[in-house]
Amino acid sequence: MQHPGGRLVVITAGITTLSVAIYLFVKSWKAAHRKDIVRKEMAEKLEPVVRFGLAAHGFVLLIVGGLILTAGITANPEHAAGLGEALRILETQTFGRILLALAGAGLAGFAVYCFVMARYRIVPKLSGDAL
Repeated sequence: MQHPGGRLVVITAGITTLSVAIYLFVKSWKAAHRKDIVRKEMAEKLEPVVRFGLAAHGFVLLIVGGLILTAGITANPEHAAGLGEALRILETQTFGRILLALAGAGLAGFAVYCFVMARYRIVPKLSGDAL
């Protein structure tokens, strides 16, 4: 924050993080990831978990992006925080343990999304006529 343009960089990082969070919500809602994976039985079975994981990851990133943006606007670097602080904020809310459990399950769902993309993703140059 001390450097010229420091606040602007932090504000830009916050807006970027918020944009990624919104992108993940939209991707989950529209199931946009489906066009990039091979239609296999296991991928189909994991679809609800994958969509929940994308949405939960977006939700956690909304909190992180909000914290970063607040730090940039207030010029107080102590407001900026990462995933750990975002989860602590969830825990302190009403029904915090339930929110924390949902966030944890959602982040596990995001790990399933990463697995599905690693296992079933279509790589155009390598796929050839196999699809």
